[in-house]
Parts: sequence; C-alpha cells; structure tokens
Amino acid sequence: MPSAATAGHDKPKSRWTWGWASYLFLSAGAVGLLLVGRLLNYFEGLALGDSDVLIKMAIMAMLLLCLLMLGTLGLVALYRIIRRRDHWLKLGILALPAVAMVAMDFVPLPSFNDGVIEALRSKTTGAEFVALAKATSAKPPEWLKESEEPGLLEKKEKWLKTAAPLDRLGVEPYPKVSLQGETLLVEWGGPLSRRWGLAISSTPGVKPEIPSHAAHSEEIHPEVRLFNIYL
Repeated sequence: MPSAATAGHDKPKSRWTWGWASYLFLSAGAVGLLLVGRLLNYFEGLALGDSDVLIKMAIMAMLLLCLLMLGTLGLVALYRIIRRRDHWLKLGILALPAVAMVAMDFVPLPSFNDGVIEALRSKTTGAEFVALAKATSAKPPEWLKESEEPGLLEKKEKWLKTAAPLDRLGVEPYPKVSLQGETLLVEWGGPLSRRWGLAISSTPGVKPEIPSHAAHSEEIHPEVRLFNIYL
C-alpha cells in the first residue's frame, strides 16, 4: 500500500505545454497587430486621411480573434494555477499581454498627426494658406451661406478644385469649409471616419483660432494648425 500511494503521489502532472506556447504566440500576434495598426495610422496621415478600409477591417478582425482566443486560454491557465496544476509564478506569463499593450504607449511610433504634418509641410507653405484664408475672409464665397439655393454645391466643388494649396492635396470627400472670424476652417471626416481639420490664419505670423469642438491641435506652419475632433 505505501508503495502504491507513493506512486500515485509521484505521478507527473500535465505541463500543458501547448497551451502556454499558444498563449505566448497569440500574445505576440496581438501586440504585432496593434503595432501594425499604429503604423497604418501614420501612413493614413501621409495620405491625408486616405486609407484602405478592407486592410483596417482585416486587422481589427484578426485582433479581435486573437483577444478572444487569449481570453479563453487565459481562463484555462488561471484555473490550472488555482488548482495547482501549474506554478503560481506563471501568473507573470498571463500578465504579459496586458503589460506589453500598456508599454506600447511609450513606444515612439509616428502617429496620424505626424503623417499629416509631414505631408503638408512637404506640399505647402504657410504663405499659400494665408493667402487663401485672406482672400476667402475678404470676399466669402456664396456657397459658404447656409442656403438651399441650387448650384451652390457645384460652386463649392469648383472653388475647392482651384483654391491653392487645397487644390493639389487630393483629399476626398470634399471638406466642410467655414469662417471663424479671420480664421478659415477646413474639416474632413464624419461619424464613421476619422475627423480632423485645418485652422488657417489670414494674417502672416499670427496663430489661427482653434474651433471649440477641437480636442487637440498641432502646428503645421506658424499660421496653420492641424486639429483633431474626437466626438
């Protein structure tokens, strides 16, 4: 009897090697997908908001799948640790994905704003924007009025195609344009897409007024600021 008891006590425990390996592999995959997503934001900025929706949806779908599988494996692993089938020190492995995702915020990767700023600085000058804002505020186009008058949309499209430097940015769909005092506001995006815009001063060397609905702004030229709208 003692020998049988000893044999039962010494029976090796299952190490669940494949489970831990899968957990680490999926953790690396999730972190990698998040990094790719952040880099895509930068390239979206370089393209001034133009992005491949299918690629972004594919990355989000793969990330969601990774997280679901990680959650399932994490629950199984936690159960095994509680039941003492795995050492409690392996709790550190369970925390790796969360720690890595938090640490990613401190990785100095370029952002969407960095891409926009880089693109606009290479394609435009502050003087061009100032000239546009000055001309628009001095003589506001008819289509800036809130009116149902027929033909205003066509006039707006014609203006955007000839108004330097907006005419060579190639940003679609057409933006919302408005005046706030001596500042020209040009905004892109909507409820289902990234919302951002430009605040352009009509006076050289003077900062533009940032709209109240802007959540964040950064300088492109002394008279031009990029702003983000998060709501």
